[in-house]
Amino acid sequence: MNRHTGKVVWTHEAELSFPVVSLSGDRIYVFDGALENFYTDWKRRGKIPKAMDDRYVKAIDVKTGKELWKHRTDVVGTWLSYSEKNDVMLITNRNSISAFRGKDGSELWKKYAVGEGFKGHPENLWDKIIVLGDQIIDQQGPGKAYDLETGESIIRTNPITGKPIPWEFTKSGHHCSYAIASPHLMTFRAAAAGFCDIDSANTSRLEGFRSGCRNSLIPANGVLNSPNMAHGCSCGYSLFTSLALTHVPESEVWSYSALAVDAKVDQVQKLGVNLGAPGDRQDEDGTLWLDYPSVGGSSPVVSVKLTGEKVSYFNKHSAFVEQGDKRWVAASGVEGASSLTVALSSDPTHKQVYTVRLHFMEPDDMQTEQRVFDVSLQGKSVIKNLDITKQAKGSNHAIVHEFKGIQATTSLKIDLIAITGRTLLSGVEIVAE
Repeated sequence: MNRHTGKVVWTHEAELSFPVVSLSGDRIYVFDGALENFYTDWKRRGKIPKAMDDRYVKAIDVKTGKELWKHRTDVVGTWLSYSEKNDVMLITNRNSISAFRGKDGSELWKKYAVGEGFKGHPENLWDKIIVLGDQIIDQQGPGKAYDLETGESIIRTNPITGKPIPWEFTKSGHHCSYAIASPHLMTFRAAAAGFCDIDSANTSRLEGFRSGCRNSLIPANGVLNSPNMAHGCSCGYSLFTSLALTHVPESEVWSYSALAVDAKVDQVQKLGVNLGAPGDRQDEDGTLWLDYPSVGGSSPVVSVKLTGEKVSYFNKHSAFVEQGDKRWVAASGVEGASSLTVALSSDPTHKQVYTVRLHFMEPDDMQTEQRVFDVSLQGKSVIKNLDITKQAKGSNHAIVHEFKGIQATTSLKIDLIAITGRTLLSGVEIVAE
């Protein structure tokens, strides 16, 4: 129809039906098939609808309505996407992705995969892939990414081991909507509002509200908009709020991920252990800081052993820390620990030299000489009579001690020997030299 006058310009009749379509500059791509109960109960079950044997993919000229090409397909199409930049059309459903060349309909590649799903509702609309530049993101759990032209897995670098691994994201919590994305940020519901930093594949939560049942977390020009799109929903989560958020660098954002580390074959190259933290966090240097104990969601499994009598943890907001480059590391920690051992490799013959940085902060209103202790690395004394309050000139001041040339094979051991009061440690960063 002419959008100004409402006059019908052309019509094109389906052989069966057009349940999904996608529009480019000069073509309309359609799936022509008959699907049973497409708009109702099959989605809640996360299943592929039954379909008649005759089904086609077609391209229609947007100006004339004439059919440009038509191919029979075995795909039951429940979602259709198109990349104008690459001239690639994608037809997807719960279990498969098929890619076609837009100009002639030739099939480029096909991938079958039954996702394991995310923790939460199983009926997430998994057929809705995201076209992102030269790649696509598959929302089946765990979420994978593929090259748009070839279907090959997108590769990233494991921040802990330095090895190439497939890009993958995860999310956790009740949800009934699908993800959308801007070039760097993917948004979705995962219990509360959530997002994934696409570069790192780390997932974070925005607590206190959630998106609508159709994703209403819309990143646009530096503002994350969240209009209320929950009318008619009887869910027990916070709903009737519209808001917009802007980036505040000093705000605390903790994450979790689908990242894995195989302790039998992987050698740690870079790692942070953030004691008492509420989640993981990756810093600007690429170090992934893991919370210990693990409380913030799924994390890479790196063996950390902590010993001590009546060990306790503290956790403050980093805004209370008055100085330090990584105030969010210093803002939490452990008291009363006698040793901390971090596994680095399973190969006792492989020696690696590391730089080790120990982070400290006095969280209480302590006077000098009320908390004093020694520190050893790999059985060698490295700090004598550490008085954090004295060195930092007060409480809530972060300090860091760096040690280069620390040799290790299978693990790094830190010993804390109390002289006065209880020992304290906020975090440890381990970087291969």
